[in-house]
Amino acid sequence: NHLTISKDPMIKSLNWKHIIILIGLIALVIYPVIHGSNYILHILNICLIWAVVAICWDLIVGYAGILSIGNIAFFAIGGYFSGVMAKTLGVPPWMCPIIAGLITMVIVTVVVGLPSLRLGGIYIALWSYMIVAVLPSVIAQTSKYTGGSNGLSLVPPFFEGMTRVHTYYINLVFFLVEIGR
Repeated sequence: NHLTISKDPMIKSLNWKHIIILIGLIALVIYPVIHGSNYILHILNICLIWAVVAICWDLIVGYAGILSIGNIAFFAIGGYFSGVMAKTLGVPPWMCPIIAGLITMVIVTVVVGLPSLRLGGIYIALWSYMIVAVLPSVIAQTSKYTGGSNGLSLVPPFFEGMTRVHTYYINLVFFLVEIGR
């Protein structure tokens, strides 16, 4: 079950699980260099983004024990706000996720978090589900800014000349930071 690699106390032994994880990480890092299909990179980017969302949801539900369904809405609100800031307000795109994340955090805390302080159990889930259920209507009503049911388009990239490979590595770094927590 264990492979003895070295007598060094830092590297006592590796089990097969660690080896498979290491091979998987190496494959994720070198995939764009070896193959680099734009379609597969697009799918991997989406997978990495949703993996970060799932990790955050696991933190709230799995570790904190708070049954919240609103994470998707909070993710969407932050993403839309970041895209609208970059597209219409002219804020540099690399700053938008940070600024939008902080502003969205304050708004969601005041509008959603404070009223839910007195709730417990299933009522928190229902309250957060209400936010998820209302969000598509809010997005449709604000289609001038959000693009409505078509989504937000023509959002400028983080930096000039950014490709799917750059996006992939940025998403991979965010994923690895989140999985390491």
